Amino acid sequence: MKVISLKMHNFGIYAGTNTLNLSNEKPVILIGGLNGRGKTTILEAILLALYGKRSFAFEESKIAFPKYIARLVNTADCTNTTWVELKFELPADDGITTYKVRREWTTNVSVAALKTIVRKNETLDQLLSENWDVFIEEMLPSAIAPFFFFDGEKISELATADNNDTSMKNSVRALLGINVIDQAIFDIEKIAKAKRKAIKADSMSKEIDNLDKQVDEAESLVKTYREELGKLGVKRKQLESKLKTAEDKFAATGGSLAVNRKELLTKKETLEQRFEAATSAVLEIASGDLPLLLVLPMLQSILTDAEKESEQKSISAALERLPELFQQYEAMENETFNFDGFMNYVKTTAKSEPLVYNLTDYTLFQLRTLCATLGGRQKDEAKQALNERQAILAEIADVENYLSISVNESDASKTYETILKFTAELATIAEQYRVAELDVSQSEAQLEEAKRSRDKVVERVVDSLEAADDTKRILTYCGHTVKVINEYKVRLQRDKTRYLAETMTQCFKQLVSKRELIAEIQIDPQTLDFHYFNSKGVEVNRSTFSAGEKQLLVIAMLWGLGICSRKQLPIIIDTPLARLDNTHRKALINNYFPKASEQTILLSTDSEIQGRYYEMLKPYIDKAYTLVFDDEEHCSEIKEGYFGGEIQ
Repeated sequence: MKVISLKMHNFGIYAGTNTLNLSNEKPVILIGGLNGRGKTTILEAILLALYGKRSFAFEESKIAFPKYIARLVNTADCTNTTWVELKFELPADDGITTYKVRREWTTNVSVAALKTIVRKNETLDQLLSENWDVFIEEMLPSAIAPFFFFDGEKISELATADNNDTSMKNSVRALLGINVIDQAIFDIEKIAKAKRKAIKADSMSKEIDNLDKQVDEAESLVKTYREELGKLGVKRKQLESKLKTAEDKFAATGGSLAVNRKELLTKKETLEQRFEAATSAVLEIASGDLPLLLVLPMLQSILTDAEKESEQKSISAALERLPELFQQYEAMENETFNFDGFMNYVKTTAKSEPLVYNLTDYTLFQLRTLCATLGGRQKDEAKQALNERQAILAEIADVENYLSISVNESDASKTYETILKFTAELATIAEQYRVAELDVSQSEAQLEEAKRSRDKVVERVVDSLEAADDTKRILTYCGHTVKVINEYKVRLQRDKTRYLAETMTQCFKQLVSKRELIAEIQIDPQTLDFHYFNSKGVEVNRSTFSAGEKQLLVIAMLWGLGICSRKQLPIIIDTPLARLDNTHRKALINNYFPKASEQTILLSTDSEIQGRYYEMLKPYIDKAYTLVFDDEEHCSEIKEGYFGGEIQ
């Protein structure tokens, strides 16, 4: 499937008719807009065109559908009529088939209702218009739509939520069709329940009634616990929102400085003591041999001259002994020799120079040692001491800057108390949520046990019936069918979850540079629990990952789910780089956006894809638009180009 165009008439923030041409050759279409300019509205329009009241955007609104679509009507032209029209193409045996689905409605009636008009290859198709929901459900089931159309902000929230695995389990169930299987089991059991009531005369009918009552009570208990779990989830989300607001206010007003002021003063005092110690260390080094570094070249010159003088002195000493040695030699050899001529020759050759330094051998040794060691140890020690002193001085400056900030300590203290209150309440809710999850799990187990007990009794009753009537046949087949479907469900999960886990692992490795973080993702084929293993085969807890790594993990999982769905569909991402740091943004731009689909539509703010990120993505961009808000008309319009070419 490839989207060709989207038209919106009086839809949301868009007045009149607005058209987005989305046909593409390169994989990426970039749509930019500031917050509140209509990016999310585009995603809503596409979902509404495809799914109508089964759009997950509507389901998340938690209001009645007539109110939901009435809220989307732009009344600028006073017609109170709106429509959205999505044109897309699908491969067919004889080429490409185009579809154009329009959803229109008006608020000039008591209850707003959707009218669906579908054109196939530009020809009105009445049958398809009346059965569009069935057609689109086969082509792109609404249960797997969130794999392809999602909001980066919600992905970020999902990544940090405690029930991440619960949401992902539901996604896996949707992908594998387990939800349909569970519904089939429910419907079959409903039929069996009705037939069991037809057993009147059997002596065990009372026992069956009691068991039916136990099953009903167990089902009611499961429903109650699930509702409680849902309420706690909503309450927890509300508290998380309140806590974030308080934390943002606390940070914006410099609250952390007020709370930590005493610690900062203590830190400053400690740093000043360290600074004094570092200064003393520098002075101590300076009071030793260090100043001689200033005259090291002179000392080396003196050493050279002194060594020459030492050599000259050695020659002079030798000259003084030559006469004595010559006489001894002459006495032993009994030969005559012109000694005076020899001495004159030696003295002329030696050319004795006047001594300047006349150092002793010991003094010359000390000078030689000093020149050899002075440029190394003292210099390194001095450099290290000076660097440490400078670093401490910089820390003191930072602390003083923080201390110089004017903070309303009273307001900060109140906000901090609010944060502590919400944190405590959130911890309580989290524990209640954990207990509620356990209650749901236990009650579901009790329900399954009650059903098994009842079915065993029913089987005995049916087997004891003398006549093989329809009731026996239906109950028997119902029991066999449920067993077969349950077995099929288990085998389906076992066969498919391994491939899905491997795909998710490969997707994650393409997004995260830390290869050792997750070497393998595994999915339990029975419970659908997710397990993560590092390169050493040790299971790791997702809570140890950074926020960005968790977010990329969720995106990788959605990517893997999309691949395993075997659907060639566009990817539409609202706020694509929400809350990600530079490294993780690069990973998405280089490794995900160009490869995620043949058509990836990104709805970005100017603070996300801009500067170098825009340049990195530019080779893959086919079209770019900007959503511009008109302050006078109070509506947005679509213009070509990404932020007027200002984002480069």
